[in-house]
Amino acid sequence: MYKILIIFCLYTSTLSAKSLPSLTIVINEDVYRDYLCILNNQNVLTVKHYGGQCSRREVIEIILIQQMLALGGFEYEFILDPVYYNMRERKLLEKGLLLISVDSVWQSEALSMEEHVFISPPLIRKKEYQAGFYASSNNSKVLSVNSIDQLKRLSIVSNKHWTVDWSNLTKAAFERIIHEDEWMSQASLVNKHLIDVMLIPFSNNEDLSYEIKNIELKPIPNLKFPFDESRHVIISKKHPLGDETYQALIKGMKIMRAEGRITKAFKDSGLFNPAVTHWQKVD
Repeated sequence: MYKILIIFCLYTSTLSAKSLPSLTIVINEDVYRDYLCILNNQNVLTVKHYGGQCSRREVIEIILIQQMLALGGFEYEFILDPVYYNMRERKLLEKGLLLISVDSVWQSEALSMEEHVFISPPLIRKKEYQAGFYASSNNSKVLSVNSIDQLKRLSIVSNKHWTVDWSNLTKAAFERIIHEDEWMSQASLVNKHLIDVMLIPFSNNEDLSYEIKNIELKPIPNLKFPFDESRHVIISKKHPLGDETYQALIKGMKIMRAEGRITKAFKDSGLFNPAVTHWQKVD
């Protein structure tokens, strides 16, 4: 699961009073590519349609957070740096070296850091985040599963360090949960029929399929996995602009929530997917 980091750099010695402070976003290259794909040369603050082939949660959140901050009155200039930033995000936030994470975190993770971070209201509310049980598109046997009992006898791959995913699968009593560190390795194992399924948020493709690097995965029809946790934006308390950023985010989030723009954005991405509204919940 990729992380997107924002570091705030205020060049007080070189900027005039009218200049905007500089906000550098250090972003993984594949997320940056999808971000540019969605923007399609638009100003990020004017984006109103969040769908398309490149749309996914991580990309949508970086757009939404910029829009919320702007609506909240926080003025800055963005600098995008498509380089993988491999320092630990949590430590950077705790030390005040990182202003904000634009990749939302689960509530339990946020609460474990509340001494060091401001926690936003839910960006994604409880039960809104739903995933499908994705199998290889040519694994007809697995894709024909049609009951929860059959599903729970399948092998499912996850990462034990993704504590919310792992604990929810364990709580749901899946019989064979297999650990694999890397997301792409998980997809490869499923694609090769070595493991039956993996959890993936629904895509906005008409058939809900997910394609990456010559791998095509499809969800088992009529079964979905709702997560009983909300997701939040976290902001460093120790960063000199932390409180100002938090207040702006809260204000902007309230406006966008009232206008329905947050829900629309995640619907456009496929995460909130009307096609699975009546699918059976697995818990």
